Amino acid sequence: ITPGALVALKISPEDISIPAGDTVEFRLSGVDAQGNRVEGADLTPEPTWRVIGFSPESSKDHETLEPSPEDSQRRLWKPERAGKGSIEARWMDTQTGKIFTAQAAVQVAAGKLSSLEIQLMDNGRPQRTPLQRPYVLISGAKYALKTIGRDAFNNEIDAQVTWNLVGNLGR
Repeated sequence: ITPGALVALKISPEDISIPAGDTVEFRLSGVDAQGNRVEGADLTPEPTWRVIGFSPESSKDHETLEPSPEDSQRRLWKPERAGKGSIEARWMDTQTGKIFTAQAAVQVAAGKLSSLEIQLMDNGRPQRTPLQRPYVLISGAKYALKTIGRDAFNNEIDAQVTWNLVGNLGR
């Protein structure tokens, strides 16, 4: 099959979920009206790439798409913050002035558990400051405690823990 003229751009993978800290490679290709890849499509000038939809506090790592050393039509992305968004590539055909855009949906999940924090709850809400070691609690009082797990990039993880009293405590 001989592909026809370029009518759209496509990013592969089109939809991906990865853990924070992993690297994913996105590939941009041209496609014809039947969806066939147009091999050797000259995307000059080079397309612009960007990350869309992540919160401003995470913009540092989510804005950076590094060129792949093997191919100028590929970008590497190593996100650190969890969230949902998309990767976009945009290219203008200088002969026709037509702008082509492609997007890939991305979801970044928290990475592996790296730390646990214990919070003292007050009427279902965490107190302003987390408990600090050594934990000082008053004998006979009741406390509601909550754990918050975090990965290496400070993303929150729902940590399922088992609580135990060790030693002669609470007796």
